[in-house]
Amino acid sequence: MLYAIAAVPLFLLRPETVLADEARYCADDDMYGGEGESVNDNYYIYHDYKVTREDHSLMSAPTYSGIALNQTNICAPVAGLNVAVYYDRYYPNLIPNFEPGMVSSGTYRYFPDIGWSQTDAAVADLYSIMKTNQGAAGTSNSDFKNGLVQFFGNHGYSMSYSSFYGGSATVNFSALTAAVDQGKVGLILCSRYNFVYNIGNLDNGTTTYIVKTDSNIGHIMMVYGYMVVDYYQNGAVFQTDTFLYVSSGFSSGKQGYVLLNDYLSIDEALIVNVA
Repeated sequence: MLYAIAAVPLFLLRPETVLADEARYCADDDMYGGEGESVNDNYYIYHDYKVTREDHSLMSAPTYSGIALNQTNICAPVAGLNVAVYYDRYYPNLIPNFEPGMVSSGTYRYFPDIGWSQTDAAVADLYSIMKTNQGAAGTSNSDFKNGLVQFFGNHGYSMSYSSFYGGSATVNFSALTAAVDQGKVGLILCSRYNFVYNIGNLDNGTTTYIVKTDSNIGHIMMVYGYMVVDYYQNGAVFQTDTFLYVSSGFSSGKQGYVLLNDYLSIDEALIVNVA
């Protein structure tokens, strides 16, 4: 059984002008610069034990904030930056004169966001190419997708999209699994979303504490895998949760999860293909 701790609105922000005929993506933190509200939705799950049935993700993925832009409504260029930093490992000079990580103990690890001049320049370029905050808050769906393709093209690489959309609150796991196996990342473009900051284990493993916010604003995040957790009581599964691994695009640069089949409306789920 689930016991909700809080579902209290934190704030309601002043509406911004938005385009009526195309989705725009505005969130750049758990505070946002567009129209909408956010609520805490933390809760406990009580169980005898739990089993992570599937955990299919990349070993390491970057997470950047774009804070150097000193702008609001920047989730689109920041999501683009996370994708660019990820692929710069495989496609040199996608971000000029930059090395995104290093091999440590046999595993490639991405460096943290510490204000690299190269990534600051890249996110500023993406902000401009994607026409972010031009005419309305945030970035339109088409300007985001076309802008990311243009960014890759400007640096000598061809980029395209394929879908792993599975519905408004889920994804196509076969497509996502295949992408992860091929070393690719994805993107989710959401008109509303949840973000799980932490999955805590309490009471000798018999209680799980989910730290989550629900936000009714457009947002884009990079996806690098998924995890399926079964919760058991009296020897039987009574609940299953599936989480996407995401780089949030928040100003904190936080990595966390999106809980599927929850407070979520996915407009598109896209695999990024580079050649």
